[in-house]
Order: sequence, then C-alpha cells, then structure tokens
Amino acid sequence: MRLYSIEAAQFERGDRSQHLALYAVERGFVHHDRAIELHAGTHRGRVDAHDVHDMPYPSGTFDRGLKLPFEHTGGIRNGNLFDPGHGGMITHGPALSHLGGSTTLEAGAKRSEEMEMMPTKQLLDFSGKVVLVTGGGSGIGAGIARRFAEAGADVAISYFSSEAGANELASTIHALGRKAIAIQADVRSREHVERLVQETVGVLGQLDVLINNAGIDPLAPLMEMTDEQWDEVVNTNMRGVFLCTQVGASQMIQQGSEGAIVNLASIEAQNPAAMHSHYNASKAGIVMHTMASARELGEHGIRVNVVSPGLIWEEGLDQAWPDGVSRYLAAAPLKRLGQPDDVADACLFLASPAARWITGANLVVDGGVLTSTVY
Repeated sequence: MRLYSIEAAQFERGDRSQHLALYAVERGFVHHDRAIELHAGTHRGRVDAHDVHDMPYPSGTFDRGLKLPFEHTGGIRNGNLFDPGHGGMITHGPALSHLGGSTTLEAGAKRSEEMEMMPTKQLLDFSGKVVLVTGGGSGIGAGIARRFAEAGADVAISYFSSEAGANELASTIHALGRKAIAIQADVRSREHVERLVQETVGVLGQLDVLINNAGIDPLAPLMEMTDEQWDEVVNTNMRGVFLCTQVGASQMIQQGSEGAIVNLASIEAQNPAAMHSHYNASKAGIVMHTMASARELGEHGIRVNVVSPGLIWEEGLDQAWPDGVSRYLAAAPLKRLGQPDDVADACLFLASPAARWITGANLVVDGGVLTSTVY
C-alpha cells in the first residue's frame, strides 16, 4: 500500500484543511474522542498508535504531519492532494512526499461499504482517457484501437510497418470525433518506445491505458530454427512488452494517476502448437510477466492484465489454413472463430473501472476451445 506524508506546514488555512483531524475522524482513521492537532506553521501533528481504529500505525508521534493511506484520499491531481468528501484541495503538492511501499500497514484499505460505485452506464466510458495501442495498424490491434475510440478515448496507434493502415485508422477515429495519432515505432528498441510514449503524451496530453499488442508469429520447426528466428520472435513479443510496460508505467506514475495495462498473449501459452516453440515460449513469458508486473505496479494504482485469444479470423485465413480452421471449429463449443472485436471488448473490460479489482489475471478469449479434451 502507498503512503504519503502530509506536512502540517503546507496546509491551506481554512475550515477544510486547518485541522486534518476532522477529515481523519470522518474517514474512521481515529476515535472521535481523540484530537489530532495539525496547525499550520511549525507546530506538530500528534498521532499515537492507540488513536487509530484497528490500524497498526507505528507508535509515537508523526512530526509535522500525518501519514494516511492514499486510497482514502481523492488522489493526486496536478500535484495536489484532493479530499473527495469536501470536493477541495487539502494541501499543495510540495507537502506530498512518497514514502515507498515498505510499510506493513495493511488494514487501511478502504472499507468495501465505503467505496463509491460508478454508475453502470459509465463503466465502459473512456471519455477523457488516452489509450496507446501497439501493433495497432492492422488486425486485432486495429480492432482494439477502434473499439476504445468508440468508447470515447483518444488513441495513439503504434505501428512498425503498417503505415497506411494506421493512418487510415487514425482518420476513422477522427471521424468519430476523437483525437488520434499514428506513430511508427519498433517495440524492440528502448529509444523507440521512449519516443512513442513521449509523442503520445505530447500530442494527446497523458497516458491512461497501454495495450501491448505488437507481436509476430512466424512458423519454424524446433530442430531447424535459427538463433536469429528465435531472437526475432522473443525480442518482438516479449522484450517489446517489457519495454513498453516499463516506460508506459513510468509515465503513469509520473502523472500521479491510476492506469491500466493490458497485454496480448495467446492460448498457445497454455496449449503449444507445432512449429511455434519460439512463439509459444514468448506468449507464456508474457503471461508470467503480466503477473509479476501486477504485483509490483499495484502500489502505484496500475493494474496489469493479459488477454489470451484463440484463433481470430482474418481475411484469407480459411483459404490459407483450411485444416486448422476446420479443427478449431470442431473443438470450439461456440462453433465459430473469434473476431477482432471479441478481443477488443475483453481489453475494454480489463482497462475499465468494471475490472477495478482485477489485476494479474489472464482472460482467455477462445470460444471455449481450451475446454476440449486433450487426450
């Protein structure tokens, strides 16, 4: 859990922030019969361990401030701490200092009955949000980018070689009344990824959602696979997710806002296909990287999840691989191939407040094919 220190010397003068005790009592942090003095200037704010309801604060006095769980505040906006209960600013940004995640304070999580629920119709509304989709120039990535724009988001479309498709999609999104930008980037390059995020923020203002979709899936038999073939797939699929997650999450943390990252893996992470050992391994790595990232980024309010699609239809697939398509249709209980929108909607859900308590999860979108008997 993240904690922030609020120095008494930085409090605005006024009924709202002159005594943080009122805020603390209202939120159930302390007993009503105990006082917490937080005067502006050089006075100290005193909070003893026995003042606190069922919360293992360290004993003693916190000089010039009070440590409160970030989850009990309205968040940091433009460097200021906001109190959602009173709709105003409690303290200026310089008073806010991150204390890290080493504390053992666990009982400060907001009580479930106190959670402010978003109206159902707003759960998939991404108005005012900025979404970056890698590999967004065609196929599944293009479907994801379009779907987020339809949900109200402004979208950055990253592409490696599909320039025409990315620009056409950007024009389509503009026609929906949303902002869009197409950016060429190689997700294997840290320099490219850093530029990608910088351009996204420079043009669209922020980064709220990152969709790591870029990837390749060439065929190569294990015993004939070259080092170069292995490296190309693993570096594109797995290194790309690592770099984009690291750089994208850094931007979200810098903004002081919560965020969501959704990675694209595959059912082949669980059920390997022939001539795909490099691809299978890279997608399995993405699933584990998602779980590890979720564990480390949760304290910053960033959720990380992964979608594992099955066989997704694309133009000419049934002609290029008729046997595979037939076998898939026979194995899938829902008796059809997936569509890009099936994957896009899964991403939309995981990035939305509807999935606010979901992180580190692998959402399989395969028409039920993994339920088939494998022996």
